[in-house]
Amino acid sequence: MDAYLFFNLSEVREHTQAWMDEYNNKRPHEGLGNLTPTELSKNIRHQQQINQLVT
Repeated sequence: MDAYLFFNLSEVREHTQAWMDEYNNKRPHEGLGNLTPTELSKNIRHQQQINQLVT
């Protein structure tokens, strides 16, 4: 288990932003077909654009 001792709110924000970047942009998720949430979102938007052109 990771534990952090923060000394100010700025440190909390920096750590949280780094974690969110890792989670959403760098770490593949097995439940998302080993894509990152960002990759999955881009794929969905791309598919929606294709569907709009076809219909």
